[in-house]
Amino acid sequence: MAETDESLSFKSSNLEVFITKSPVRLHYVVGEDTLLAESSGFEPSIAGGKMSFFSESSEKFYGGGSRAIPINRRGEKLKIYNEAHYGYGNNTPTLNISIPFVISSSGYGLFFDNRYPGYLDLDSENNQQTIYSAEGGRLRYYFIFGNEPDDILNSYTHLTGKQKLPPLWALGYIQSKFGYQTETEARNIVNKIRQNDFPLDALILDLYWFGSTNDMGNLDWNYAQWPQPQQMMSDFAEQGVKTILITEPYFTLNSNNYNGLASNNYLAQNAEGEPYVLWGFWAGDAALIDITQPDAQEWMWNFYQDRRDEGVSGWWSDLGEPETHPSDMQHALGSAKSVH
Repeated sequence: MAETDESLSFKSSNLEVFITKSPVRLHYVVGEDTLLAESSGFEPSIAGGKMSFFSESSEKFYGGGSRAIPINRRGEKLKIYNEAHYGYGNNTPTLNISIPFVISSSGYGLFFDNRYPGYLDLDSENNQQTIYSAEGGRLRYYFIFGNEPDDILNSYTHLTGKQKLPPLWALGYIQSKFGYQTETEARNIVNKIRQNDFPLDALILDLYWFGSTNDMGNLDWNYAQWPQPQQMMSDFAEQGVKTILITEPYFTLNSNNYNGLASNNYLAQNAEGEPYVLWGFWAGDAALIDITQPDAQEWMWNFYQDRRDEGVSGWWSDLGEPETHPSDMQHALGSAKSVH
């Protein structure tokens, strides 16, 4: 480390970081080249704040999550908020998954570690500025240096955690539709696929396995429609076919589990401390389980474990953005905006 009255500097084998003291600004240098420099630095506010950087005119940016826009994100203002978008087409700027991480063609990545809704502006005003803003929480970013994109991604996933490889069967052909309504229908499609000598590694059962849309949250078989689910899954397994069930975090008022969840305060709440009922939810009036509560997590996991013990091999975790998540909904760990 080196220090003067005006600045500090830190140096590794191939990267040097300069910090001016007043105003506080960081810039990152390799050799004679500045890879990134803060322009106005951190600008905190009562509701979140923003941070900004200079960007070279020829610089390209990649990443930021799922979006139906050009792969080079420069010139875009990316909304950082996970929400469902159905029936989208080209140039839809936001899909289900937003990730506050981009890789620059200049040889670095930026990861903004903030869980509140925000925006990542990649020079949308054509003024050579990269700006990240958030509606709340701590402003914090990670500068990730790398000679190649693979190096940057490896460092990024080392920071955030690396996903385990899925089982081999999960990379095969998985049959699904909306949806198989009875055990007989499910058995027939598996037999038909096998008879026609098509590969089949798994079958997904959509919401009818627990009844109908208005039964969302039952988390158990509708035995009138699926009289012998364990035997069915065992028969499928003998043919090399795994069974995957859909699951959602919403519980309709018609669900067998709604009253128990409400009495145990396992549901997200309104300002009065009562279950936040989503009137008019597409599956029926419903509430959202507060998965930030450890007791609620354990309660729901027990249902998953019961189905696993019966022979279920995988889960389709649907609507987990969550799809409907009003900003005034409250969780054990804070507001909807802070945990979404």
